[in-house]
Amino acid sequence: MQLQTRSTNQNKIRIPRVMLGFLQREIQFQPDNKKLSLVMFEPMELEDWCQFWIPIIHPDIPAPTQSDTRRPRGYMAACKTTIAALTQSSESSVENWIYGDRECPHVVKMYLRAIHLLWLMRRQFRFPINFPDC
Repeated sequence: MQLQTRSTNQNKIRIPRVMLGFLQREIQFQPDNKKLSLVMFEPMELEDWCQFWIPIIHPDIPAPTQSDTRRPRGYMAACKTTIAALTQSSESSVENWIYGDRECPHVVKMYLRAIHLLWLMRRQFRFPINFPDC
């Protein structure tokens, strides 16, 4: 699968070629969808995902603030365990991605973005637990 690059502001987003036609049609009929359509293809960094979702998934562990010099106790362990479970990766791999020993794969960042958007929609529209089977 070839990837095309589209520029937005300062960032470049890699969009799979097969999706370009779909996106162009979506934007053509509803220009307001341009930003939403492009955000689907922006990779999400592990730190950003953890900062948003760890306090929700693990309410007893607060998210770090800008003024914190250290992360709250248990935060990184919860982040590592949760991402490992979501991506079916080993905790040691996730630890290497978090602490920068290895680059996090692009597909994992895209997967985190997809989960983030899906869970945001689920919270926004209050889908039932057994959706879409209901």
